[in-house]
Amino acid sequence: MKNKKIVLAGATGYLGKHVAKELMKQQYPATILVRDKSKVPADLKKLETLVAEVTKPDTLNGVMDNADVVVSTIGITKQKDGLTYMDVDYQANLNLLNEAKKAGVTVIETDGNGYHEDVQQAVQKVNLVSPVLVISSDLPLLTGEFLDEIISKYEQSGKPALTIMIPEEAFHKFGLEAVSLYEHKGKMYAVSGINIIDGKRILEEQEQDVVSCSRPEAVFTVNSLNDLETVKQYETKTKEN
Repeated sequence: MKNKKIVLAGATGYLGKHVAKELMKQQYPATILVRDKSKVPADLKKLETLVAEVTKPDTLNGVMDNADVVVSTIGITKQKDGLTYMDVDYQANLNLLNEAKKAGVTVIETDGNGYHEDVQQAVQKVNLVSPVLVISSDLPLLTGEFLDEIISKYEQSGKPALTIMIPEEAFHKFGLEAVSLYEHKGKMYAVSGINIIDGKRILEEQEQDVVSCSRPEAVFTVNSLNDLETVKQYETKTKEN
């Protein structure tokens, strides 16, 4: 994987900065797409930088040539500069998708019938017969080291699947509210959005190892402006300490 070229769109945004830093840390060959080169943080200037406006598809011509992987963290938390959520969250990402297709990047498309159905379809389309790590896109504090630990737990479990569950009290510890709680062994948990499944058994119900985790990497999710502010406050407090 580390010899594959990665193109990251949205590297000057909140989530994009974290992804870019992790790519540098893991020494992946990466190119970042930004609208304004002057806004690239000093610690990211070593990455190859291309200027493009994702809302203007003509500026994307050729930016994904020779790319193997495209990562988008494009999105807005509020409508400004005359741009709507439809312009950015939908159309801009569609522009990136179309350019990726044009550049020959492998694109996996599903029918949108639901989370589990789409995962099954994606795994089948690319014929993944090995363990598959599935991660929700709303976990801003994930790190490579944390995921390595999860993978190690999976390998040690000996079971075809693993899921990370967050105990209800972990949310309260960080001033968060748990959503969609489930009972497991007499305690209430929320799903984390981090799972490993066996691609060979994708259409089967798989025995899974349930791992309880209270670490911030798994607890913090961003689904609203309030969630985003809570994450920022946590990071500021962590840096001060």
